[in-house]
Amino acid sequence: MHERDEDRRAQRKSKVQPSQVSRKKKNAKRRPGAKYGRAAYSAAVARACLAANVQHWHPNQLRHTHGTLVRKRYGLEGAQVALGHSQATVTEIYAERDLSLAARIAAEMG
Repeated sequence: MHERDEDRRAQRKSKVQPSQVSRKKKNAKRRPGAKYGRAAYSAAVARACLAANVQHWHPNQLRHTHGTLVRKRYGLEGAQVALGHSQATVTEIYAERDLSLAARIAAEMG
C-alpha cells in the first residue's frame, strides 16, 4: 500500500491541499489486514471490473464454474466431493447440468 500511495503522489498533477498533506494516523485503531476477507475480496473484484471496463462478476462464480466443469467430467458425485458438499442436492445448485448430453441424446435418437 505504501508503494501504491507513493506512485499516486508522483502522478499527481495539482498541488496537495494543506489539509490533505498528511492524513495518516500514527496510532490508527484499524490497520490493513494480512489477507482479504470475503467482502473485501468481492469489492476489490468489483472495482477492478469497473477499472477494466469489463462486465461485473462475483468471485463465487469461480466456484460455480469449477463445480460445473467437475460435474461434466466426473459426474454429480465427483462435483459433490470436489465442492465439499455433504448432500448432492446442494451440489445440483452449484454445478449446472450438462446440456450437451441432452443434445447428444437427441441427435442419436432423432
